[in-house]
Amino acid sequence: MTEINNRYSLLGVRLSDRQAELDSIREEVKKHLDNLRSLGQFLDKVQRNLPKETVPHTKEDADKIAKQMKTIVEDMYEKQSLLDSTKSQVNDLLRRKPGALGADSLQDELKDVVTRWKTLHDRCKDRYVLVALLLERCALCITSPRDSPHVLLQSCISIQNILKMTFP
Repeated sequence: MTEINNRYSLLGVRLSDRQAELDSIREEVKKHLDNLRSLGQFLDKVQRNLPKETVPHTKEDADKIAKQMKTIVEDMYEKQSLLDSTKSQVNDLLRRKPGALGADSLQDELKDVVTRWKTLHDRCKDRYVLVALLLERCALCITSPRDSPHVLLQSCISIQNILKMTFP
């Protein structure tokens, strides 16, 4: 009888250890999902705050767009550490426990956030570079009025080509 009790005790200890392990994995998955949802909400906010993709008509408009894009890129750099740490922790969890409850949705959410992040970051960076280039070209045209009409025409044509590539 004592031997049976010992076996049941040992079995109970194993079950409670397994339950504690499952609970900790569930909490870890929940924490990572919360981080990914937070990053997704941040990306939604950034998307809403993006200036319209139009060609700036004045230098002031271009300056405003450049400042907005720079602010957005800086905000994304601040959140980059959360994305990187969450990505590495999720990959570590999926490597340790590939069959964990919620692992599939966690992996899908991670892929979605990483893809959206990269797309939005590249888009913002490209837009910032374009507006900065336009401002630079405009400044050259304004600061060197002694240039021949041919040089000014070439500058305008290059700006026009840049705009055609960016806004097809």
